[in-house]
Amino acid sequence: MAMFSFLATGIKKYYDIGETLGKGSFAVVKKGTPKEGGPAVAIKVVDKKDAQFDEASLQQEIMIMKKVSHPNCIKMHEVFDEKLKMYIVLELVCGGELFDRIINKGHYSEQDAAHCIHDVTGAIAYLHSMGVVHRDLKPENLLYASDQPSDSDYETIKVADFGLAKIVQGGKEGDGSMTTTCGTPGYVAPEVLEQNAGGYGPEVDCWSIGVILYI
Repeated sequence: MAMFSFLATGIKKYYDIGETLGKGSFAVVKKGTPKEGGPAVAIKVVDKKDAQFDEASLQQEIMIMKKVSHPNCIKMHEVFDEKLKMYIVLELVCGGELFDRIINKGHYSEQDAAHCIHDVTGAIAYLHSMGVVHRDLKPENLLYASDQPSDSDYETIKVADFGLAKIVQGGKEGDGSMTTTCGTPGYVAPEVLEQNAGGYGPEVDCWSIGVILYI
């Protein structure tokens, strides 16, 4: 397992930054090539000047990803913290989103769906065992590892985007429950939206997986 590092030095000393792979609310993801050789990476470039930038949430995301090491979760390699921007260096996967595969295929066989959900449930069981709840599982946040045809009909899925993830203790947030309303309509569990005094627990991820399996 590669060592994680948090560096204040300039990222361009170590990586050539190339094409844009995707965009978010206050970040853009670009392809990076290590100058000393090695596999290409994905670099999440966060603009600290953006009005939607939330430093506390980003620090929590980084803290969670530092803990995560599982074959079905996107891995974070290192972070470069500069004055105006933060660069998060991530594992690069090339197979695209499950969302796009569903649209392109039109229909998944029961076997295809079983293989996909096997990877997702394995990753979420691992995260829950680490005290991490994802809270935003949806086809857009599930990525295929490769775009190359496989000798088998099995293709690896990786869970991505830990921006809404939360570290909990004993299955609950701190001494109580998670109460923040978050997630994506259509995939979020009812108890997240109901805002009950009792809050909710890690099982909300299981509801989202059920919706994905149904789709």
